[in-house]
Amino acid sequence: PYSFRGIGLEGLKEISSICKEKGMKIISEVMEASQIEPMLPFVDIFQV
Repeated sequence: PYSFRGIGLEGLKEISSICKEKGMKIISEVMEASQIEPMLPFVDIFQV
């Protein structure tokens, strides 16, 4: 839990594509407000 930095924006794009095909939603945690804008097209719910 202390070293994993997440899948990154590229990974999020891949997962988003799969989730849209399957009708699933994506929840992602953000640590800073600046992370929201680039992730907005791919995330349905933000966890703060």
